[in-house]
Amino acid sequence: MKKTLSLVVLVLVSLSNAYGEDRLFPTDILNKGEVDIHLTLDRDTHSSDIDFKGNSGRSSVKSTTEDLQIRYGLGSNWHIGLAVPYASQSVIDTDYNSPSSHNSNTSNKGAQNPVIWATYGILNDKTSALSLNAEVLVRPDTTGNVKTSYTGRLTSGWKVNDALRLYARVSAETFDDNSVPNAYNVVAGGYVTLSESLTLIPHASYVQFTSANSYSAYDQTDVGLSANIRIVPNFYLIPSYTAYRNGASHSDNGFFHRDATNNGKAISLGAYYLF
Repeated sequence: MKKTLSLVVLVLVSLSNAYGEDRLFPTDILNKGEVDIHLTLDRDTHSSDIDFKGNSGRSSVKSTTEDLQIRYGLGSNWHIGLAVPYASQSVIDTDYNSPSSHNSNTSNKGAQNPVIWATYGILNDKTSALSLNAEVLVRPDTTGNVKTSYTGRLTSGWKVNDALRLYARVSAETFDDNSVPNAYNVVAGGYVTLSESLTLIPHASYVQFTSANSYSAYDQTDVGLSANIRIVPNFYLIPSYTAYRNGASHSDNGFFHRDATNNGKAISLGAYYLF
């Protein structure tokens, strides 16, 4: 059995013609014919104080999502991708104090809308310190839970030296459903290479959610740390921790209010391989 596993690893490595660490950087583009796979398990929890018509309470969310992502290089600075997420757990618990009541909502558990996208390397010269790409993503409504959404992203990268690369991304997402807020996002981070087998990735982001269906706009800020841990050439484990905070929000009629204690954390573990 050990000999068989060793042979499989050697064959996979021999099929690889690029470094997975490079392809993991946000602005990198797959070469023609290259394929990579990224499987992620994500655990998200957050809670907040709420009030409905003077009855105070608390709401908490627990979700576990598995996500399989596949990308393929088309050449000419293009690659395409497909992501298929599945929520094995999705629980929203709401408890009010006076009168006392409890409600548990698990309706969002199960298959989620997939994501398809195309990425173009606007600046994709490997000899240049500066890189830039643009992406268009579509999340079609295949589940009936959330309407189709469209996202545009622009990502820039800057190679300071062999041990430090910086990136920044701006994006906007809109939905075919006015009950779901649009989102505008800014992300910045860095890839700090400590060794051939370990890269640390600190990151921070800010998201502005617009008002939707008589509900106010609110914002979200987060900070986190990820790591690319190389197990064998082109195979990586990617643990990540992110802490975030949502701003206060309310219904336009004043009946419902959620305060700024809406804090949460997301812990994930990814497995990545470049063929």
